[in-house]
Amino acid sequence: MSRKSRRDRLAEQLTVKQQKAVYELLDNEMKPYKEQRQLDEIADDLEINRTTLYRWRKQNQAFIEFKKEVAKDYLGDEVGLFAEALKRSIRGTNGVPSMKALDLYAK
Repeated sequence: MSRKSRRDRLAEQLTVKQQKAVYELLDNEMKPYKEQRQLDEIADDLEINRTTLYRWRKQNQAFIEFKKEVAKDYLGDEVGLFAEALKRSIRGTNGVPSMKALDLYAK
């Protein structure tokens, strides 16, 4: 008997549309800022209301956790690079830490 991964257990709590939304959101976030689509456009492509997408992103804990799990795969080997850059930002320049970096770390 094989044990299900955390990602698989979270996926079981979501609809297919919610799972697709996670991938759409992550694909969008990986694009350069100027190429990113608006959330309204993503919601339209998913044939859902913008408010529904907002609720999933901000209030549905299974959706939020599933997105985090999938994001780990998207980042792959880049996690170390990201962590190092974040640490440099937290340390800041001239002894002044970046508030944005501290906020990101806290999240």
